[in-house]
Amino acid sequence: MTTSYAVLALLMSTILQIPSQPDHTQYFVHRVTFVGSMDKVTDRALRKASTWIEEGKIYRPEALDKTIRAINGLGVFRKLNRADCTVTRASSFPGTVNIEIRLNPKTPRDGKAANP
Repeated sequence: MTTSYAVLALLMSTILQIPSQPDHTQYFVHRVTFVGSMDKVTDRALRKASTWIEEGKIYRPEALDKTIRAINGLGVFRKLNRADCTVTRASSFPGTVNIEIRLNPKTPRDGKAANP
């Protein structure tokens, strides 16, 4: 069981671009950035939907998953998934990560008009 946990931790750290920390160092969220067209929703509304990954909180991958589900629940953007999110270490702030979430608005081809 310990070996499978170590393999999973290594895989997740590779996917998230965060180096594996043998001492289980916690990372804190330094900055959350939303990238893309946000004509239908404000930055404030997005941050309210993403309270699990607020700046200054401990970074947890499951919190990012909750945020993805909450933003998808807004119904304004194309379905968001982990591939639309980038988590990187903040180079100038040790022990912190930056999270970038790329948003794509729904279009008429997605089954819902962008402008009703």
